[in-house]
Amino acid sequence: MQKITSSTIILFAVTFFLTLATWADQTQTETTSVVKTADVAPAIPKWKMNLMSYYYDIKGHKAADSQAYDFDAINTRLDLMNVSYTINPSWTLNLLVQHYEFYTETIFPKFAGTAYAKSFDRTEGLGDTYLTLITPITFAGSWLVLGDFGVSLPTGTIRNKSNLPGLQDYDLAYNAQHGSGTYDALAAVTALYMQPKYLFGVRASSSTRFGKNTNDYTLGNLYRADSWLDYNAGFGLTPRAVGYYRHKEAINGFDKNRGEIPDDEFYRHAQIDWNVCAALKYQYDFSKVTPMSVAVEGGIPVAQGSNNVDHSDVTTNYYTSISLTGSF
Repeated sequence: MQKITSSTIILFAVTFFLTLATWADQTQTETTSVVKTADVAPAIPKWKMNLMSYYYDIKGHKAADSQAYDFDAINTRLDLMNVSYTINPSWTLNLLVQHYEFYTETIFPKFAGTAYAKSFDRTEGLGDTYLTLITPITFAGSWLVLGDFGVSLPTGTIRNKSNLPGLQDYDLAYNAQHGSGTYDALAAVTALYMQPKYLFGVRASSSTRFGKNTNDYTLGNLYRADSWLDYNAGFGLTPRAVGYYRHKEAINGFDKNRGEIPDDEFYRHAQIDWNVCAALKYQYDFSKVTPMSVAVEGGIPVAQGSNNVDHSDVTTNYYTSISLTGSF
């Protein structure tokens, strides 16, 4: 029933990139301290925490070729809590907890004039939880290459229900669920080029699914390529450019509660999407008082697109975010 594209999670990777960049700066500081002043260097904080909230305004530009549905208002909120612990200069343990709130108004032309003509779907709850280890692969000059691997824990529900009359016992479509329902393997490699005025990064990542969930299906494996550029403009301002290319493989099996529904073909088939976004971030540092900072950000995609079986087109108009970061 509900229609949300992967653009609703455009900044998930950005959040992780910021964590990696912070960790990279910490690693560089540790390395310098060990080489130059190991006996007098101040202790580097072991723990870091990021609390982040993102809001996305989304628009449907083209309905599915099947004309099974059309779109009205869509918005999404994504809340993240990221906690990292530096075990030693070679290993950092990272925990990411996700919370989603999706709201979608979906129009069904073939049911015009009935109670099923339009659905107002709102879902809220935890997503899957990511537990990963991060380690440096190489550190030479201004380049730092990091590897990370771990597991996605199935804490997100796969049983969000419809609110249409008589259909309250049926699960919403696959994209309206908050998790995979399976334990998934995570792996990635990230390259960072660090300069006093800017940070450039590229990242390749994958999520590999294992087994079927309790609803008897397996989400498709997910592969991403990301890049980003941050420029330090001073006065707490950071103009940013972020881009990604994502490929999601087809779903294997059917939700045993929904069965085989023709209108689900869009969600079940392989999907490709991409996005290039321009953003501006402002950060205020409380380091003179406490090791904390607060940041606000807004961004607009400048290029985005998708390739899917139904040729439908749903894009992000803009996003806003606020975050709080601390270390101890």
